[in-house]
Amino acid sequence: MTSIWTDAVLLRALHLTETKGLTRRQAAEIILAETSQRVTENALIGQLYRLNRETDASETATAAQRPNLDALGRRTLTKTVSY
Repeated sequence: MTSIWTDAVLLRALHLTETKGLTRRQAAEIILAETSQRVTENALIGQLYRLNRETDASETATAAQRPNLDALGRRTLTKTVSY
């Protein structure tokens, strides 16, 4: 059995929820109609959560490589939290 969560489906889900402003339930119903695969609201929530967590982790790694500077260009101290 193949996974419904192809890149195209994930991009469609992000587009529906982030750009169109639909609820996750509405997005799940649209994906169900388009793919004929059962997609629950909770499954969609889980996929979007994992996508956001991966994005946040990569942004944190990139930010950790740059020094933190204030408006005057002075290095500032920040607390780094890793998961």
